[in-house]
Amino acid sequence: YIMCGHFISFAAPSAFVFKLVTQINVVVGAFFTLSGYVAAYTTTEIAEKKAKDKVVSTPPPQFIIPRIFGYWPLHLFVLFIFSPMFVYADYKFSGAAVTAWHSVLSLTMTSAWFPMHAEVWNAPTWFLGALTFATVIMPYALPYIAKQDKKMLRRSAVWLTLFSLLPKLGYCYDTNAWGFLEGAMPPRAFPN
Repeated sequence: YIMCGHFISFAAPSAFVFKLVTQINVVVGAFFTLSGYVAAYTTTEIAEKKAKDKVVSTPPPQFIIPRIFGYWPLHLFVLFIFSPMFVYADYKFSGAAVTAWHSVLSLTMTSAWFPMHAEVWNAPTWFLGALTFATVIMPYALPYIAKQDKKMLRRSAVWLTLFSLLPKLGYCYDTNAWGFLEGAMPPRAFPN
């Protein structure tokens, strides 16, 4: 569905199908939610309100680093192959300072943390930045979340949802992006 949403404009479907399939940002959010559920399910004890001993007893860096190194070397390899093209275009059109900043964001997979730079160089890597952030937070947050009952989990979900809306609303306000159809617009139509 996500892939179709990115390429549906090439099929020239009806307006209804076009709007239906291009709402991939909703599906990406659902994918992250489902991934979080699976991650929590596999790292907590069934029918108990606690994180697995292996998660709690492992120092956070030893929990985080192997997971990030599952995809970071491939990211660096692809970045190494395509860097000459990215650097050339960035330097030619934006200058040395912006090129250096974009290289730092790309190397560290932190471009997703800066909405106006979320898709610099290799656009799909915004996902890796979001995944890395979730991976870093998990060993710290999971022991506390695992202890919560249903009422507390609902309350946490409401507060986390409201908190996560702030940057989204700020981005939409700053860029007047209220009606953007992600994946269905030409790149030059985006404010960044």
